[in-house]
Amino acid sequence: MHPDVAVALRIDSTQNVIDRVLARELELGVVGAERPHRSLEYEPFLADEVVLAVPAKHAFAGRTITLDELRSAPMIWQQEGSGVRALMERELRAAGVRVRELDIVAELGLQESAKTAVEEGLGITFTSRASIAREVALGVLGEARVEGLRVRRDYVLVRPAAREPSRLAETFLTFCRTELHRLEGAEPLP
Repeated sequence: MHPDVAVALRIDSTQNVIDRVLARELELGVVGAERPHRSLEYEPFLADEVVLAVPAKHAFAGRTITLDELRSAPMIWQQEGSGVRALMERELRAAGVRVRELDIVAELGLQESAKTAVEEGLGITFTSRASIAREVALGVLGEARVEGLRVRRDYVLVRPAAREPSRLAETFLTFCRTELHRLEGAEPLP
């Protein structure tokens, strides 16, 4: 629609995206967790849920498991700074589970590397439901829930508070919201 516009997409941890917005290296970012800062403005973007990604034929696939089953399963944990990690540490603590009680067999970078490790059968991981939708549909991965945990995760836009968004950024966001609305299962936020 706009052949003279080039969009650069970089996937990084929540903290790195926020740091780059603060440094004004990025006009906007999309992150999975807000980190309050007086120089930043957050805006709801996309509703999602955190689920357990498991190999497709895993005993947990399609089930709701107990906290004890979770404690005994080999777990792939995401890197420090990950929005999913911060959210799940908080949710598990509230449910009475300490991270050190989990059988963490690997700590990996981003969602994609954790997802690949699960596909290879190295363990299970908490991740965004939207991030595994394709693999679940293809039968490569399965998903499970944990009893007592219903973790909604909203992706939010982050941008400098004192800077009005450019017309280009607003056009891009309008395009994104329109496309998200078109996609099955995506729930764009106003």
